[in-house]
Amino acid sequence: MECLNNLKQLALASHNFASSRNGELPLLENGTYGWPVAVLPGLDHNAVYRDYTAKSGTSKTPVWLKVFTCPDDPNKDRKPMGLSYVANAGYGNFRVDSKTGRVSEVGSHTADIDWDGDGNIDDADRAVSRASGVFWRAHDDGFRMTLDYIEQADGMGQTIMFSENLNARNWASRKTMDIAFVVGRDALGFEKKPSSRGPLQIQSETLGAFWMNSNDGSLPGQSPVPSSNHPTLVFVAFCDGRA
Repeated sequence: MECLNNLKQLALASHNFASSRNGELPLLENGTYGWPVAVLPGLDHNAVYRDYTAKSGTSKTPVWLKVFTCPDDPNKDRKPMGLSYVANAGYGNFRVDSKTGRVSEVGSHTADIDWDGDGNIDDADRAVSRASGVFWRAHDDGFRMTLDYIEQADGMGQTIMFSENLNARNWASRKTMDIAFVVGRDALGFEKKPSSRGPLQIQSETLGAFWMNSNDGSLPGQSPVPSSNHPTLVFVAFCDGRA
């Protein structure tokens, strides 16, 4: 129940963030801090927010914030900077080491993926990427994810916003796999020719390291998928606030 409540609070804080910004959700990270810091005011942690958004060079006090950790995550619960929850960052350029199973990011997480394989990344490609996730970095095209954008696509009740993850790093991190769950673009294979169902019909999927697992936290920041120590399940929060 504590874990479910934490996820609901994170979703509500994200809604509060958006309500004062024309529906715009927090960025995955804005060049200074990530989504966990951005939602701190909505979690009644204004003092911590001021501390972690102060000018560089100032000291940051390592603190444990109950809302960021699941009681069943022994590596993070009651630990300074502990984080058990990650944001939905959709598909990206990620590679899996065939020997170790570790996932690494190629470049910086972005919507710039050549989905149709034509050698050119355009607005249509970016639209496909953004339809796969909720939290993205700023892009020079000025796009910002909004609740309306999500509602008009798959719908807020169908789109996951946050999930548990035993391998999250800490809530002050700005690295994608420390604070987000993702799927590698190469985990999907597509039909070669467009059909009446659309231009990108999935032909095959090899999720492997990107599928839900129960890793014990031994790969911090390297296993960016939903995972937990709850028996047989993983808790998530949807964009409509339901957990």
